[in-house]
Amino acid sequence: MKKPRIHAVDSLAVAYMKEIFSEWVFNELPEDYSLDLIIQITEEEILTKHIFFIQSKGTDSIDISGDFVNYNIKTKYLKFYEILHIPVFVVRFDTVERVGYWINSQKFIRDLNNKKPDWRNQKNIRLKIPVTNRLDDLTTLKNEIINSFNEMIVDFISKSDWFLGKESFLNDLEKMEEINEREEIRLIRQKLHLSQSSIQQNLREKGVQYLVEIYSLKKHNIEHLQAIYMLIVSKNILQVVLQPHNLYELCKEGIEISQELNHDYFLLLFSFYEKLLKFTENVSLNLLLIGHRHISTQQNIKLSDVVISYLKYVSLNLEISLVSQRDEIFGDIKEMINKGYHSESLILIFAMIMVENHKLSVLSQVVEEEIITNSMKGRITFLKKLEEIVLELNDVTILLPFYHHVGGQYEFIDKEKSRYFYNVGLELSKTQNKGFYIGHFEYLIRELDSEINYPSLQEVSEQIQSLPLKDVIEPLKTPTKLLLRNILGEDSENFIEVALTDFDATDIYKYCKSLWIKYIGSPLSQISGLRSVGFKFINCKRFSYSFRTLYALRDFEFFKISYCNSCKFREPRDSEWFATISFLKKIEEEN
Repeated sequence: MKKPRIHAVDSLAVAYMKEIFSEWVFNELPEDYSLDLIIQITEEEILTKHIFFIQSKGTDSIDISGDFVNYNIKTKYLKFYEILHIPVFVVRFDTVERVGYWINSQKFIRDLNNKKPDWRNQKNIRLKIPVTNRLDDLTTLKNEIINSFNEMIVDFISKSDWFLGKESFLNDLEKMEEINEREEIRLIRQKLHLSQSSIQQNLREKGVQYLVEIYSLKKHNIEHLQAIYMLIVSKNILQVVLQPHNLYELCKEGIEISQELNHDYFLLLFSFYEKLLKFTENVSLNLLLIGHRHISTQQNIKLSDVVISYLKYVSLNLEISLVSQRDEIFGDIKEMINKGYHSESLILIFAMIMVENHKLSVLSQVVEEEIITNSMKGRITFLKKLEEIVLELNDVTILLPFYHHVGGQYEFIDKEKSRYFYNVGLELSKTQNKGFYIGHFEYLIRELDSEINYPSLQEVSEQIQSLPLKDVIEPLKTPTKLLLRNILGEDSENFIEVALTDFDATDIYKYCKSLWIKYIGSPLSQISGLRSVGFKFINCKRFSYSFRTLYALRDFEFFKISYCNSCKFREPRDSEWFATISFLKKIEEEN
């Protein structure tokens, strides 16, 4: 009796697979099992835990359209595969070309459940098998088998009752607490991963939300330290340095828990960032003083000898502190390197470079570009050596911040090199799907390629003269707080707030055209450039009333009760009117 062609085809398929899987354990199954083969993966002739089934379907006329092999499978088979806890791969074998194509049936079913929940009512289901899923590519197939086990476990757990597998010790409180603790830690680790992925994909707010949830648990374990560290590095240290209290507290907490857990790695990290915060704060303060001196020179503002001496004294002390702090920080980095934390040490070096880039960017507005370029040429050897180390490591988590921050350093040395770094970083970001870095590199390339004509100091000054005082003071609030806090100490917050509030006395000027404020000049007001620091007088030109106060806007209510309520000559200004620097100068000249 002649053997049917379909049986011959299936035999050819099995023979082919026996050849393909010659290094793995290969067993055929009886025909009535709806499965043809069971195979166990081996590694270097050692059995592994990874076992999988194959249902093989050979054909002399394979149906390929585009990038997919089409095959109709009976629904009853998929229903059977769905309840199995071992991966099942359906293979369509082309006897003509002697090539097999596979599809992971359980993964296909999970996808089908989402897209077409009523699929079980059909007689047949159309499988679309990617032509890239070739059976002779064992590496891809092996990875799919291993991942399939993990996916099936997750799917099984998500559909199971929480007590499944724990029935025998549900009343054992100690055992259940131990299990609960393990499951909590697993969930925390999952959230840490979600946070990191969210931030990398430019979903910073979502990522930080996960970190805050973990931090709020206050577990005092390694995961808590990871959450603290990620909260610190998720912040832009250059933006928060003027209000750094929260970051200082996080660093302090991280140091204390690291000591408690005797965790040397995190102890070094948090110590570094605590020092970096202080260093960056002093860099910002130094830049503020440099800018203040530059503006005073440009605008021919005469400062008293006391103020000039004080500014020189503060600048000298800051420079000494910065040198000392820089040495301490690089001492920490050296210790990290000596203890084998090489990749982490590079990330810390990039953080220092970021602060230096900020300093150079600000200085470039007040110092000739040639001076900065010449001063930076001595760093080229260091940067090239750093590049060699980073390229040898070939780690994307190191490469991206390297191209970002070191590219920024080259903007002041060699713009073409900087452009090259930014473009390489952008391409790498795209291949790795790092949304955060894609946006950054695109912005940096645009800024580098655009011809920016910065307005002159005189043009900026003229623009500022006509702005509402509230708009003038807003960007100056945090740097002024930093400067005055450094001079007066941490207990001066209320005094500084009063000075900032009184700078815009528009409400007093709007109340009546006869009112004006005389600011009493002092070394503090000259140093800070804020005329409202200290005492001032609320005056009435018509009746020569004068009221001395430290807090003009608060005490204005008392002034009105005392002098204005009974006045019949009040001339209020228009409700849309606002005070400007030009207006203040005019008032001073008139009075």
